[in-house]
Amino acid sequence: MNARIADEINEQKVKDLFESAVKMSETTGKSVAEAIDYKVSVYLKYAASTNEAVAWEIRGEEAKKMI
Repeated sequence: MNARIADEINEQKVKDLFESAVKMSETTGKSVAEAIDYKVSVYLKYAASTNEAVAWEIRGEEAKKMI
């Protein structure tokens, strides 16, 4: 996988995280930021490696910038 494809996949995951957090906030009454934090914490819990966990933390920060 080259860097361009990896970057596109990462951007898509950030977008998906944001969109799912918006849906979650509508159904649970939490703020979008709280929903992103919750979703990231779940991803961190089940991360297979440290690199994957760090990637999800960064994706969470990027998703919060979309608010």
